[in-house]
Amino acid sequence: SSIGRDMPALTMDEKDYDAAFHYDYESLRIGGLIFAVVLFVMGIVLIVSKSVGPTTVTVPCESIRPP
Repeated sequence: SSIGRDMPALTMDEKDYDAAFHYDYESLRIGGLIFAVVLFVMGIVLIVSKSVGPTTVTVPCESIRPP
């Protein structure tokens, strides 16, 4: 009954969850830059849409007069 001892390849495929985690800094940097650009563009669009939007002109009604 030496089945478990004869197959070391089964344990080599498992991940070592205790190993130190390494960030992929290039992907993080690119993702952060894209996120910042999207937020910046959305802010500019919001500012421009508020200033270019339809303007309402209020005209005082002649039929309503103070007593």
